[in-house]
Amino acid sequence: MTFHSLLATLLLVDTALGWTLPAVRPPNTRSLAVLMNAKEEAKIRESLGGEMPSDRHLTVAAAAGGAAGPDAPVALGADAEAAAKKASFEEAQALGAQLAALLSESCAQGQPMPPEAVTVLRVLISSTSGARGWFVTLLTNPDFEAVFRPPLDESLLSAISDNPDPNIKLMTMNVAMSTATELVHEANGNPELAAASRMTRDRSRILLESLLDRLPGLREEVAGLFSAVEPWETDDAGKQVPRADANAEWVKFTKKWRYNADQRAAIRSEIAAVLGQPLP
Repeated sequence: MTFHSLLATLLLVDTALGWTLPAVRPPNTRSLAVLMNAKEEAKIRESLGGEMPSDRHLTVAAAAGGAAGPDAPVALGADAEAAAKKASFEEAQALGAQLAALLSESCAQGQPMPPEAVTVLRVLISSTSGARGWFVTLLTNPDFEAVFRPPLDESLLSAISDNPDPNIKLMTMNVAMSTATELVHEANGNPELAAASRMTRDRSRILLESLLDRLPGLREEVAGLFSAVEPWETDDAGKQVPRADANAEWVKFTKKWRYNADQRAAIRSEIAAVLGQPLP
């Protein structure tokens, strides 16, 4: 498919219906383990907001194609930007999957993402639910590998840079959560799921490294996480406690997810590499 035919597929302009994004093709056998991981990551991210996901949320996350199934296009109507702005977590995953498919195809062809789609992406990731859905989809689907081959698409980087909140925290969390989840899968004897988490971790790191000195506040946030996973000390009662100078918010994060010493050490190693900070 040529770039122009792809764009024509994406932007089916109609004065009555607005425009429609193309459907994402059903996952192949190689994708199944990754999509199982997407389901798990979706549950984690949804619960970060204090609300556990419904079965419908999980169905959408696993299908990565919307409540009507992976072949159903997302018709946004006349006001695509307004629809993206109002997208729920599950709707953002469906829309994000289709935007990511276009971005991946554009990257594979060495072309920029079409400006109309960039506008929708910018709106989508300006909200917490939209950004969560976008990252769950983009980072966990193996079909989107072209997006992460350098140089990264400028429109993606600028869209994130122009929306520091909530993306700074989410991108930092993505590295930590996928790193810790990989160890869980390895311990449970699930090498395919461990590989899926590893792919998510690597992609998350690529995004962090690409934006670390471009997005104000990102380096400081990443450094805060690093401080929280520095080797914990043993108090007088024999209990492991974080260092006194550790970032309180990120310490709370590690305790919420009950990361053990091995998981904290793995996160520390990844974050040190992002920061270019050698470990002893």
